[in-house]
Amino acid sequence: MSRFKYTFLLLVISSCLLNFACKKYFAAKGKELTEPPLARVHEKYLYPSDVAGMGAGSTQSDSIKMMNQYITDWVKRNLIIDKAEKNLPKELLDIDQKVENYRQSLIIYNYESELIAQKLNANIPKEEKIKYYNQYGGSFLLDDDIFNIEYIVLAINTPQLDKWLKLFKSTTQEDQVQLRSLCKISSAKYEVDNAKWLTRAEIMKLLDVPADFFDKLNKSNEITKYYSGSTLILVKKLGVKATGELAPYDRVEADINQILVTKSKTTILDQIYKEIYEEGETKKEFEVMNNSKK
Repeated sequence: MSRFKYTFLLLVISSCLLNFACKKYFAAKGKELTEPPLARVHEKYLYPSDVAGMGAGSTQSDSIKMMNQYITDWVKRNLIIDKAEKNLPKELLDIDQKVENYRQSLIIYNYESELIAQKLNANIPKEEKIKYYNQYGGSFLLDDDIFNIEYIVLAINTPQLDKWLKLFKSTTQEDQVQLRSLCKISSAKYEVDNAKWLTRAEIMKLLDVPADFFDKLNKSNEITKYYSGSTLILVKKLGVKATGELAPYDRVEADINQILVTKSKTTILDQIYKEIYEEGETKKEFEVMNNSKK
């Protein structure tokens, strides 16, 4: 081969190699070549397109401050990431599986929530709740004394207090109707139709009475009168249950309802998983490889 041809061949090969290397470099650096970077941490770059729209609607001065702060934060974040990746043990760096596990758990939770919302009836029939109460009464023992009371809060100068006391003591329907009418007009707070089971703390908060109020309440078999400033509080005690006794049904009905709702959720989900498994088995959507030797 002549010297000229040999030289020409070397030039062609060199040109091809250089062209290939340049294309590879430019492909890797394409973004950098089309827009100058704003910041760099090792081989990571922050470009204007990464922060497009930042500070929109703000003044130029505020936009510049926001941009500078973002760049500083970006640098700090990537420096700490780089430092962590170099110094953390391998098992603490492997977060892909943790992220995937969390993603799967979140998808399952959202799907279960949607299915439960479609199928769950949160209004448990009363007879079902009473049945549960009777069956599991030992789970509903009181951890505090409770009082079954009716009450009327009046101004201390309310006229005809004797009449109020008479009506409050009475059990006739006529007197109760009259009492309710008077309460609507003259009482700041009352409960004369539907007696409530309440703890000491609940009564103290409801009626704004001190702890020594219960000394009078416990001693009285009729109506307890308690004066507080310009207020007169009338309380009729209908019953008392001590700590350790079975709680009245009305007191725990909401708790029982929540227990049964939770049980219903579990039943619904068990059935859904069973149906999904059986469907997948019928359609041969899965296969269990059993390679254990018998």
